[in-house]
Amino acid sequence: MWFGLLGPFLGTAVGSAAALGVPMGDRRWNAALAGAAGGAMTAAGIWNLLLPALASDRAGALAGFLLGMLVLLLPQRLPGQGLSPAAALLTAVVLHNIPEGMAVGAGDSAGLTIGIALQNIPDGAVAAVPLLALGCSRRRAFLAGVLTGAVEPIAAGLMLAFSGVLTPWMPVLLGFAAGAMGHVILAELAPELGESSWGILCFAVGFAVMCG
Repeated sequence: MWFGLLGPFLGTAVGSAAALGVPMGDRRWNAALAGAAGGAMTAAGIWNLLLPALASDRAGALAGFLLGMLVLLLPQRLPGQGLSPAAALLTAVVLHNIPEGMAVGAGDSAGLTIGIALQNIPDGAVAAVPLLALGCSRRRAFLAGVLTGAVEPIAAGLMLAFSGVLTPWMPVLLGFAAGAMGHVILAELAPELGESSWGILCFAVGFAVMCG
């Protein structure tokens, strides 16, 4: 039970540690991290979230998917009011971590927990590393990345406590998480790749690792 609650959070913490060691301002590293995160999130979103949701409730899963995409359009409006793109990315990661944590609490599946924990490693890195470019210290960037994963054990605990009420909504919540992942990939990670062959290669590796 403890691994189920803390595993995804620990994955985020491990990934956030990248902010403590990666070269600052190195575009090659940024592209590699964005590619690996994008590949891992694509695989996790398809295999661990969207397909199980579709198998349970197709209409609910698709509604959740679209909602996840649309809701995360809101942080894109905030940078014009003073929120930086990196802060918008942190917001998106937090929002999609909530239903992920609930999925872990509801699923009681070691495979799902391990898959989300592994996917959270590049998630944590991509959440933390961009903060270095904004002038944050390595320690603060690391802590910010770790905190994005803190919502997952909380959400998992709530799911365990109120499973009778929340379980019928799981297809919608899983679809929401998949839609949120899709938004992060398209809006935040894909632009970082640009024409970087290194980033594209890391995308393929991240996808393959998550599918393995």
